[in-house]
Amino acid sequence: MYYWIYALFYMFLTFILGQLFIEENLKLLFFLVMFLLYVSLNNIYFSTKYYMKLRNTPGIKGERGDPGRQGQDGSNGVCTIAKDCGIANCRMLIGEYLQDKFTEYKTIIKKIDTNQALDSGEKKIYSHMNSYIDMLVPQCESFETSSGNDKIKEFEKIIDNTIKDDTG
Repeated sequence: MYYWIYALFYMFLTFILGQLFIEENLKLLFFLVMFLLYVSLNNIYFSTKYYMKLRNTPGIKGERGDPGRQGQDGSNGVCTIAKDCGIANCRMLIGEYLQDKFTEYKTIIKKIDTNQALDSGEKKIYSHMNSYIDMLVPQCESFETSSGNDKIKEFEKIIDNTIKDDTG
């Protein structure tokens, strides 16, 4: 609404001031200059209004971009002060130990890390190993050593015993 009031006021002011010129060429030149000024001011007004409207409205959501590089591995945790510190990452400990014991499982993990497809036999081995790891993780998290020796080595002995029980 204010736009139309200012536009009409500008037009009336232009016609009133245009009547002050007596010579026709000067009057025509004045009207052309005032018209160009009017067009320029309208351009500025509509550009800022359109910019303010678009600035606050979200655009169309685009496609997901390429994944970035993988970050650095974090630490597994260090036990320097506490004497009764447990194993930092049980799932990783068990998984790496099983990869050392079973070469088939290690090749399956390498395939998964490189996004290669697994055949049905490999899927069966992978699900069996995951269920085995899921069974051992609670034991690992609540594991208490009988002597003051290395907890990891003692738990690896437990893994060996359960492997012997499972396969034997």
